[in-house]
Amino acid sequence: MNARPGALRMALLGAECTGKTTLASRLHRTLSEQGWCVHRVDEVLRDWCVRNGRTPGANEQEPIALEQTARGLASGCHDILVSDTTALMTAIYSELHFGDPSLTRNAVEALRSFDLILLLAPDIPWVADGLQRDGPQQRSRFHARLCEVLEDHQLPHDLVQGQGTERMARALEQVESALRNRLAPVVAHREPNAPVGSQAVRPPGG
Repeated sequence: MNARPGALRMALLGAECTGKTTLASRLHRTLSEQGWCVHRVDEVLRDWCVRNGRTPGANEQEPIALEQTARGLASGCHDILVSDTTALMTAIYSELHFGDPSLTRNAVEALRSFDLILLLAPDIPWVADGLQRDGPQQRSRFHARLCEVLEDHQLPHDLVQGQGTERMARALEQVESALRNRLAPVVAHREPNAPVGSQAVRPPGG
């Protein structure tokens, strides 16, 4: 992968209708406006459903998971990578819907390449979204299984909760903290009492 030294890789995880795509877009825009070179990895499943006009079957899950991982590894030069979901989402879907846990191991290993994992809580209203949405009960079930997998495999993650701007602010706090830790040799530290969303953590040369 052609990332700059010290590049931060972050993954957004969450059940359906937890705001992953919205948050990925807002983080991409905000961090880019701060001067970072940001690459966003979009969700393969969403593209697949739009292209085929249906949800994938059991034998179509693995190619989707592999493509999701490949997209993150094929990205260009950047300071920050924002991945709108990872192969783990496909793996858990395959497990819950088709009784096939075979994709989980590789998905977990791929997730270990990320520096920051943001787990979005199912605390916002559920909204129907065409082919990809199963319902609020399935959302709760998926979230519980996702938490279980992260804990079982000791994958550090930060829970992002809240509505609207609060959700974005909490996510941005975690990103800024990760940037300070990841890029400490080349970025300035946040000023005392600086508001969330300011250029408290600046890109190299910014």
